Amino acid sequence: MKNVAIVAFLFLMSMPALAQHKEHHHVGIFLGGDSNDHSPIGLEYEYRADSHFGVGICTEFFETGGAEHKAGTEGIIIGEIIYHPIAGLKLMAGPGVIINDNESEYVTRIGTGYDFHWHHLTISPTLNMDFHNNKQDLVYGFGLGYAF
Repeated sequence: MKNVAIVAFLFLMSMPALAQHKEHHHVGIFLGGDSNDHSPIGLEYEYRADSHFGVGICTEFFETGGAEHKAGTEGIIIGEIIYHPIAGLKLMAGPGVIINDNESEYVTRIGTGYDFHWHHLTISPTLNMDFHNNKQDLVYGFGLGYAF
């Protein structure tokens, strides 16, 4: 784990040298739903190293309850590698953690989305699949963002 942290740190520190994209930073909010009838809301951040690659972090929070969970709030934090093969399209993957009361659980997310740009603003429909604890959860929604 220590080696992974060192490699990630070195990668992030080298990003300014790779930068070619005009607007390197993108922040946004996420509103959506999932296959467990939750309505997650969240925050997103992406650093674009160039026109094709970026790294990001996203957080989502939602109320729980029902048959699988006791009532409360869950959160998820995911670090992502983001690939933009063509303008607008993005493919995302990364590890994360689900936090629920005093418990935490590893999760892997893969997803896709499309950024519709209007000046510095974006609207981004997204579709993600979370894999955790021998389960899969579909997470869908849209982001409203700002690039700078």
